[in-house]
Amino acid sequence: MRGSEFVAALPEAPGPRREAAILDAVRAGHVVLDWSPIEVRDGRHILRFWVSSDVLRLGEPCDSDRVAITCRTHRLIAEELGCLLPTPRISDLVWLHADVRLRVYVQPPRPAMASKTAFLRHHEQLEAGRCGLVTAGKDWVLCRRLSTAPGRAANYGWHLPRGGRPGVTPGVRVVQPLGLAHDLDHVDYSQFCRLVPRRCELDGRESDLVDVLADPALASLVSHEGPVGRDVLVERQAQAVEPARPPPRAI
Repeated sequence: MRGSEFVAALPEAPGPRREAAILDAVRAGHVVLDWSPIEVRDGRHILRFWVSSDVLRLGEPCDSDRVAITCRTHRLIAEELGCLLPTPRISDLVWLHADVRLRVYVQPPRPAMASKTAFLRHHEQLEAGRCGLVTAGKDWVLCRRLSTAPGRAANYGWHLPRGGRPGVTPGVRVVQPLGLAHDLDHVDYSQFCRLVPRRCELDGRESDLVDVLADPALASLVSHEGPVGRDVLVERQAQAVEPARPPPRAI
């Protein structure tokens, strides 16, 4: 499946039909992903984990496009691929370790910011600088506040070399501080899908990133707020309800 053809066939307007088509493409294996390692230390432990080198791209290696998605779809894709959403701290680590820090391309706030045209324009602007581990936009993230905010989605990031607002890591600046302003079905051109495999290595031994994030003694390696409950990390992700599929159009 060529990415350009897939995106051309997507509905222009956001909604369940577009999200379902993206999820179906992932499940059919039309995903272009490679992984970059990140290593962090705290004096006692060494954690090595992986992140997707770019945000989610659909198609084939020679023809793939980034697609903007809702947090609900991001959770379902992560579950499908054995991954988690990043935490804000992981989002910062991607920025700090990135081979290429792509320029921020801001479009004016308007209803059309959720359109296919808007996220395709953003993809094309980013594409010129792609190489290695790259930054691309805002991340849907995991954070402790989600445990008391049912139905909400947390977003964070869109990193800047200067300006913006403080991130969760000292010295890091972002357009989007950690916030829960959106519900699970919000989408706009800047909300891409960064994936973090659950499989990691702790002190040279294979481990599960869920266990690291839930452990009070280890969570600070990848979380700015200490341990994150399993209800946020796994149960909520696994229980994300797929976007409703509209009935087929009459012929």
